[in-house]
Amino acid sequence: MNKTIYYKELLESDYNRWDKLYIEGGYDPFWSDGCNLNLVRNHIMNTRREIEENMKEEDFPEIYYKEVPPEVDSEYMAKTDEIKTNAEKTLNELENDENYKYIVEHASEFSPITKKRMYISQAIGRMAYFKKAIQDSDLVTLRRMVRRRKDELDFYKEIVNKMKMGINENMQLELSFEEL
Repeated sequence: MNKTIYYKELLESDYNRWDKLYIEGGYDPFWSDGCNLNLVRNHIMNTRREIEENMKEEDFPEIYYKEVPPEVDSEYMAKTDEIKTNAEKTLNELENDENYKYIVEHASEFSPITKKRMYISQAIGRMAYFKKAIQDSDLVTLRRMVRRRKDELDFYKEIVNKMKMGINENMQLELSFEEL
């Protein structure tokens, strides 16, 4: 593959990635779309620099002359309204999940150590974290939580199973001691 084609394809890929990220948003669980857009912008500028260093100007690919995307605010997020709406729906679904309700209702029946070991405290803490993210409009966290909805529901189910087994084990222990 010659350099012109190589750099053309590289720049096309980065320009397309920037456009899609700007409009659709990304999937990064910890960084805003703005940070990722600026990262892609830097890739474009670095590729342009490589072209200048490694090629004659008459061999530059046509896309080299395309305007470099603008630097964006590092807090920028695409589809903010959609993220917030989906977060509210997800919060409602998680709070009304029968397993989550069971966790909250029966959490006081376990010692602090057992709550920690069974991840009861973690489930309740993550819900508080999610509510705070909604309150603070922390869009990166909201996007992550919405995308993890099914995992969170599975997590609650697993905890409830452990809690029920723990209750049964405690009952059996109590009955054993009573027989003595």
